[in-house]
Amino acid sequence: MLDERSIKSRLEEANITVVEKENLYAETSKILGKVARLLAVVSEPNISKGIFQKLEFVKLSSNKILVVLNILSGIIKTVILEVDSDISKQKLDTLASTFNERYHGLALNQIRELNPGKLHDYRQKESGVINKLINSFDKMNADEEKGSKIFVGGTGDVILQPEFENPRNFKDIIELAEDRNLVIHIFQNNVKSDNDMMITIGSENDDEKLKNYSVVTTSYNVGEVKGNIGVIGPKRMNYARMISLLKFTSKLINEISGH
Repeated sequence: MLDERSIKSRLEEANITVVEKENLYAETSKILGKVARLLAVVSEPNISKGIFQKLEFVKLSSNKILVVLNILSGIIKTVILEVDSDISKQKLDTLASTFNERYHGLALNQIRELNPGKLHDYRQKESGVINKLINSFDKMNADEEKGSKIFVGGTGDVILQPEFENPRNFKDIIELAEDRNLVIHIFQNNVKSDNDMMITIGSENDDEKLKNYSVVTTSYNVGEVKGNIGVIGPKRMNYARMISLLKFTSKLINEISGH
């Protein structure tokens, strides 16, 4: 319980608000890595299945519009759209109101599928804005599939493990921590859809670089969307402790995100 209390108190000390979700995931990876003394990885939830609540258009200039997108459970995304012609604030407010009324309660991936057939409802200028907005949904989804929002913590803590007194092992773990594509691959393949723990040890891992390591992963929920969390470290790790830590941390993320 000491480890769990440490994680909770450190996250509380960070005083992360609802609109600072990205800070929550980054801070969690650092704290979990320090407490576990392993590499800790936290990915942002994939919002493609997130339930749309509302959006707001903020005019930045004659050809730039800031979109503030609110997803159920307090997830907020911002996008800057570059438009071909000037649109007044009044028209942008009307457009936002229409969009919110039409799509409130739908998942973002549903909006992407439904919208092309409804573009004729908008005037030419307005349809251009909506088109760019829908394209930005696609970009968000593509970025998430590539793991653009994944946070790795604990590099300075895992190297204190006895295995990494060996210079070669030290080099290997540093390279692993910096190999973003490999970390993304691990998290795309080592997480079960039902939030259960998944443990792969040594040769059970697909990648040769992981033959000397174990990976323990699970997922967490923020409303309708899921993110992933896990640890990577020596095969002799205390698995019962890591499972307990990940269960607790996953639940804690759920609670903080729900505020």
